[in-house]
Amino acid sequence: MQAQGGCDRMLLLNSSYLVTDNRRYRSAMAAMLERLDQVAIVGVTQSLQWQWHLQSYLIAIRGETVSSNWFQSWLSTISPRNTKIETILSGELGLSAAIVASDTTVDVIFQPSRWETWRAMAVWGCKSLTIKSLPNLLRPIFWRSLKQFNPTHFQAHALARETGLVKTELVRSNPHKLSLTWLRKLCPAAEYEAISRFVARSKSHYQSRPGSLTTLTTTANPLPWQRIIHSSPLGRPGVRLAVVVHIFYPELANEIYDVIKNIVEPFDLIITTPHEGAVSELIDTFAPLASSVAIALSENRGRDVGPFLAVHRSGLLERYDAVLKLHSKKSTYSDSGQQWQQSLFRQLCGNSQIVRRSVALLRDGKTGMVGPHDYYLTHPHYWGANRPAVHKLLQSLTATPLKEEDVPLRFFAGTMFWFAPKAIVALHDIPEALLNFESENGKQDGTLAHALERLFGIVPQLGGYNVTSLALAGRDLNAISTHGHTVPVLKKPSELVH
Repeated sequence: MQAQGGCDRMLLLNSSYLVTDNRRYRSAMAAMLERLDQVAIVGVTQSLQWQWHLQSYLIAIRGETVSSNWFQSWLSTISPRNTKIETILSGELGLSAAIVASDTTVDVIFQPSRWETWRAMAVWGCKSLTIKSLPNLLRPIFWRSLKQFNPTHFQAHALARETGLVKTELVRSNPHKLSLTWLRKLCPAAEYEAISRFVARSKSHYQSRPGSLTTLTTTANPLPWQRIIHSSPLGRPGVRLAVVVHIFYPELANEIYDVIKNIVEPFDLIITTPHEGAVSELIDTFAPLASSVAIALSENRGRDVGPFLAVHRSGLLERYDAVLKLHSKKSTYSDSGQQWQQSLFRQLCGNSQIVRRSVALLRDGKTGMVGPHDYYLTHPHYWGANRPAVHKLLQSLTATPLKEEDVPLRFFAGTMFWFAPKAIVALHDIPEALLNFESENGKQDGTLAHALERLFGIVPQLGGYNVTSLALAGRDLNAISTHGHTVPVLKKPSELVH
């Protein structure tokens, strides 16, 4: 296009919206092009989600702006993305950041009334609350987030009335379960019939679940399949700590926030979750706390262990001195599960002093793993149905023939601990054929995840590292007797029942 002399004005648009009224739609596009007499870029709507940005489904741009160095530089960063959220982060936010940095003039044609904005904020706030998340009303972050609603959903009626368009996702999936009774009344008969036919034809190709924009399908890969979404690059200079947390229940994100806020040294946060629809909420929640946030969208296989192992084997963690592994997944063993999880959180990250001491141990070069002292289990009772699988995994890491009865039992129950990535590097060497995680089926014992839980405590010692607790200040836990250790959610060995 530039070789042919460029253009005077350009419309950038995609197929993510439907026309509700041709007359209004043509009038809106004419208004956008006319507004280019005063500003360089005109959008239809803008959003405050994450940060201010133009929503990119329909944008008008002056020809000289298209030819500018800053725009061409941004354009060169654009490549196909796998998900809607990745497109927003790299495309919309990237373009808007470039607009601000270049001091380019910009405007939007959709200007809702103050009443419409307050109403959208109220509906968004109500939709984002559940019984379990009601305590969020006391958190400033909840009230700050009210302005971060998506106007193409929460002001859709006013938007269609003014511009003659509606977002396809809203009509097809309606992820927030908003009232759309206005659509039939607003649309001319021909347009409404065309929209209805399109939705009926395309709906079968899309799956929507609560909390998700798309459904991640199970693949033939042994490890849970993942794709990583970065809010900003990991591993900035001086960042030597990381937290890997599996968040299966997004409503518990603030609980994790309250735990890791005790880490005062800069750290990167890597969140594994199967819920794409929760990505924006998770980034909004943790971005003020972490140096960088990365979301690893993963199949729901292997509970917290499968996604963690996929992240570890990807090499993302090798740059860090110390990493904290946590998860928010609720225990289904008994009613004591939540209390047990809180005890784990307190022992691992209950205050900044606990964090400092744990990290210092991992930086001494001798310690490979630091965990909750009381939950380091070695009694044979806690093998459950997992000993044969642990034997097979451990045998794959050593050339020396190993009898099943010689495999040691030594692990932190709950799979939450601090570790030095170099101390568990041997996990890279497990043949992928042995890492075929089962689909989630609610089993409480005998899965690959349970076997790996018991392997994690052994691997550091294969490399000569100590596995310790703060109570032992670096001494190896295997130097003391821990046969009497139990956890509240598992049945105790008969000789320990009083």
